[in-house]
Amino acid sequence: MELNENFDATYAPKTLNDIAFTHNEEKHDLHNHITGRSGFPSNGKNGILLVGDTGSGKSTLAKMLPDLFENARGGSDADYNYLQITTGANSGVKLLGTIEKQVELVSFQHFHYIILDEVDLMSSTARDKLKSVMNIGFKNVIFIMTTNDVNKVLKPVVNRCHVIWLDHAPANAWLPLYRRILHDHGITHID
Repeated sequence: MELNENFDATYAPKTLNDIAFTHNEEKHDLHNHITGRSGFPSNGKNGILLVGDTGSGKSTLAKMLPDLFENARGGSDADYNYLQITTGANSGVKLLGTIEKQVELVSFQHFHYIILDEVDLMSSTARDKLKSVMNIGFKNVIFIMTTNDVNKVLKPVVNRCHVIWLDHAPANAWLPLYRRILHDHGITHID
């Protein structure tokens, strides 16, 4: 039996139901943040911090969230900046300066999203400045960040975020995807 030639595209997550969450409550909470039922962004929080091991789906979910927010709130395609943080040149104060300028120029008509993938790799000076940058345009800028280690993210930044755990999702969280893949490949008699 051959696998679907477009396997990655076919089974890439497109909704929250396609993501394996560690706890169902966190999926429910994230859904409420996306739809605005929780009032997010508000109460000093304008960030979503996705925490999990390598391969847990943090980056994939981070890239999906802007469009999920916009679609749930009646908008169209999201306006976002995706920034992969590295231990080299893309981790310092210059990066935060660029983000600060983007945040200052955001229209107050809709949300703008800043995705910081692997935020824990920022330099210590940049991490100190991040909490201040998050305060600019508070009601109109949503920060979506990923990390493998929440302890490397400064407490004031964590306090400005709703933390969603994705590591060590139970096997039953993966079953719907596995069943769909098996069914699509003609394997239907496995319980």
